[in-house]
Parts: sequence; C-alpha cells; structure tokens
Amino acid sequence: MNFHGKSKRDRHGRRKKQRDEIEYMAKRALSASKKLKRQSRIRECELTKARRREEELLASQERALHAGVEAGVRELLDGKTHAELVQLQFDIESQLRSGAAKVVEYREAVLKRLNRYKAKACLKK
Repeated sequence: MNFHGKSKRDRHGRRKKQRDEIEYMAKRALSASKKLKRQSRIRECELTKARRREEELLASQERALHAGVEAGVRELLDGKTHAELVQLQFDIESQLRSGAAKVVEYREAVLKRLNRYKAKACLKK
C-alpha cells in the first residue's frame, strides 16, 4: 500500500494478490503439463512392452508348432524331385482353398519350406 491507502499496481494494472494468483495458476498449469507428458511417456513405454510381449508370444507359438511338425515336413519333402514338389505345392494349395485340408497348420508349414526344397531339387539336377 502506498501513503494514499491504495495498493500498488504493476505496469499492467494488477495488484500483488492478482499477480500471485496468476503465478500460482501458471505453476499449476506447468506442473499439470509435465505430469501429462510423464504419464504419456509411461503409457508409450507400456504399449511398447506389450507389443514386445505379443511378438515374443507369437514367435514362441510358431517355434513350438514348427518344432512339433519339422520332422514330418522334412520326411515329406526330402528326396522328392522338383516336379514332385511342384505337384505337391499345387495339391496343398488346392486343399487349403477348398477347405479339404485336415491339418491346416501342417500344410502351411510344408508350404513355407517348399520353395527351399524346390530350389535344392533344381540344383541337384
């Protein structure tokens, strides 16, 4: 307060109490903004971890499936000629399209490895 009984104002015409309130509100807003950024980073980190866990789970399921059928696939494909492998590929794809395939996972595992065996058969010619 000055000697006339009025409180001093800043250059914008605000009193000390108003300035303090504005400063307090600005600090709260800044704090809330920092908190939101921190929470956002935490959520992003959690999403990344969840994606990794999902990828690892899918990979482990695929490995388990392939470990179980790998011997059967090798037994089926080993020693076949290129022409036999091409015919086998055609038959499997036809069965999958028509829905006649009984063990779809096994047939898909065979198809995944078929190109490698066809290439080997071509090289043996």
